[in-house]
Amino acid sequence: MAEVKFDKPLIAMFLSIIGAIPAGIFSEIMIYFHFTTISAPKATSMMFIREGSLALGVLSHIGYSAILGLFLYYTPKFTGIDHYLIKAVFISMFAEAVLFIVFGTFMRNEYMIQNAAGNYSQASAAAIAGLVRGYLIKRYLFKKPNF
Repeated sequence: MAEVKFDKPLIAMFLSIIGAIPAGIFSEIMIYFHFTTISAPKATSMMFIREGSLALGVLSHIGYSAILGLFLYYTPKFTGIDHYLIKAVFISMFAEAVLFIVFGTFMRNEYMIQNAAGNYSQASAAAIAGLVRGYLIKRYLFKKPNF
């Protein structure tokens, strides 16, 4: 079993920010193919402004990813390290769903309302980001046992 040390939260936040880059790239590709209308960073900027902005989206996605990275980093303290990548994917997808529900549906932001393909695209981007975040955190922050 891997040893988990919880003394590097800033590195976990940084690795989570790095792990968010594939989500942005994937969502931009989905915009190009007309599967969705907003990118992952632009969706996080809609927490602050109704129509969204790419410049604010980059900054807000950094903050969103940092908070999510902290949550992913401290999750094994309660649930264990087993199947960590799957847990990271589900946590990232849940966080993205909460983002769209709270700031899209509850706030009645028509710019965040997506069709079925858009919802699948955003969920896929969150899953990719969760997988990369989980891999980076597990690889660089959790120690493997010496046998």
